[in-house]
Amino acid sequence: AGSAKCQWRGIVKKTLLITGITGLIANATARHFLTHPDWELVGTARRKPQNLEGIKYFPAYLTYREECEEKFGNLSEVTHLIFTAVYEKQDVKGGWLDQEQIEINDRMLRNCLGPLMKAAPNLEQVIILQGGKAYGSHVLAAPVAVREHQTRRDIPNFYWVQEDYLKEAAQGKKWNWPILRPQIVFGQAVGNPLNFLAAIGVYGAILKERGEPLYLPGTSSNILQAVDSDLLAKALFWACTATNADNDVFNVHNGDVYTWPSVWPVLAEEFGMEVGPWKK
Repeated sequence: AGSAKCQWRGIVKKTLLITGITGLIANATARHFLTHPDWELVGTARRKPQNLEGIKYFPAYLTYREECEEKFGNLSEVTHLIFTAVYEKQDVKGGWLDQEQIEINDRMLRNCLGPLMKAAPNLEQVIILQGGKAYGSHVLAAPVAVREHQTRRDIPNFYWVQEDYLKEAAQGKKWNWPILRPQIVFGQAVGNPLNFLAAIGVYGAILKERGEPLYLPGTSSNILQAVDSDLLAKALFWACTATNADNDVFNVHNGDVYTWPSVWPVLAEEFGMEVGPWKK
C-alpha cells in the first residue's frame, strides 16, 4: 500500500475510533496515530490497554447489541473507524470454519457500525482487516501469487459476511471502506494471547531453562509472508489519508517471504541457543 501513488486528503481535525484496542494491530496503530497531533483517538475493548496514554478509552462488549447501541450511538465526533476486534474460539484453528464463530464476528461489526452510522454525521471511512484466510489458506494452499480481486474460494469465512455487510451499508453513504489484508503479523501487544512473538519467546525461554536446544515444532516448509505491526500501522494511516485507498482491497506485508526452517536458526542465535531437530 505504501508504494501506491498517493492523493492526500486535507486533514483538519479527525477522530479515529479503534475497536479491539488491546490487540496487536490496534495497539500499534494507536501508537502511530498518537504521533500525529491532527488526530483524536478513541479506543474500545473489553479491558483497558496498559501502554497507551492520550486516547479516550471505554469498555465495550461488541456481542451485546443494546450496550453497543448506547455506547457507539453517542460517538458523534467520529470520522474514521478501524475495526480490528475479532472473536476466536478456544480451538483457534478449528473455529475458523465454525458457523457460530462466523456469525459472532458478523454481529460484532454490525453492533458497532450500525449505531455509529446514525450517530456520526461526518463519518468518512470504515476499515476492516482480513488476512490469508481471504485466499482460503486455512483450508487449502493459497495460489501463488495471491491477488486482491481474484475470485473468492468457496470456503466458510467470516471475512466475507463482514465485507458484504460493509459494502451494503456503504450504499448511498458518504463514507468509504478500504480493506487491508496483512499476512502473519508480528509485533508488541501486552497481554494479547494471539501475539506470535510472545509465544515464541516463552517457548524459547522454557527450552533454554531446561538446557535443551530450540526445537522447531512441526515439519512445515510452506512459503509464508509476514508484516511488522508498526509497518501495518503506517499502511492504515495511509489508508485513512489517501483518497485512492477508497473502496479497495490491499495486501500488506513486508515484501519478502520466509519458511520456518530458514528463520529458526536466526531465532536460535538471538536466544543464544542451538537449533534442535524438528519435533512433531
